[in-house]
Amino acid sequence: MYKIFKSREKRIKTKHIIISHARNTFQKGSYILPDVLEGGTYRYTWGNWQKYYYEELRKERLACHYFIELLDKDYVVFNGLPKTRPSYFLQDLAKAGVIEWKYRDAILILIGEDFSVFPIEDRLNTHMCDKILTPLLYEHHLDYEAVSYIDDLLQPGWKKLLKDNNLKYEIVLQKYYDSNNVFFKMKEYSKKW
Repeated sequence: MYKIFKSREKRIKTKHIIISHARNTFQKGSYILPDVLEGGTYRYTWGNWQKYYYEELRKERLACHYFIELLDKDYVVFNGLPKTRPSYFLQDLAKAGVIEWKYRDAILILIGEDFSVFPIEDRLNTHMCDKILTPLLYEHHLDYEAVSYIDDLLQPGWKKLLKDNNLKYEIVLQKYYDSNNVFFKMKEYSKKW
């Protein structure tokens, strides 16, 4: 079993929620099973991702607060980091200028699917909006604009910024991710009434 570290690092007030696919947290030169990296296996991969962060990358905390994957015949949501702790992944990107500094303490939702190859399923959006997004918006008194997809936050020249800061993240833009569909699902499952 991997070691879980104690940390005193705290996340500041929630102002932003970021969605990304898990593949973005993979670092070149490290190893994780190819079918876990590509997603869509219908098998449990969250345990492999946790092991990857702790044992392969030697991180003291997880990359995300929530993880969603297709397990058997439906999508499942797993808790990752406590909401009080920051994502090392977002902090690395913000420090390097890949994303704006204001996003460094956002809540991060990772999806174990790859939307550079396959379109996002409506059922995934339903789970994400009903179980994570709308409850978080309600809890933190946020509007829909607080939710962003990582591809939309990358600064101009982000590839060079990654390289210049010795960050080995293998960020892959997702051409089949539809932010509008997520927005409409959030409105449908809104818990603000």
